Amino acid sequence: MPFGGTGHDTSTCQHQIAIRDSKDPQGAALLIAPSSFAAIVEGVRSGQLGS
Repeated sequence: MPFGGTGHDTSTCQHQIAIRDSKDPQGAALLIAPSSFAAIVEGVRSGQLGS
């Protein structure tokens, strides 16, 4: 699932979320637990993370 024009994609695989740079599809991916991804999303939405 691409993030609106940010150049990052996500994918769910074996109970983990994979995040990678969509401009480098063969590059490394960051794997995190779904609960951690949800916390990141909530932090961004609430303004605690990012601008």
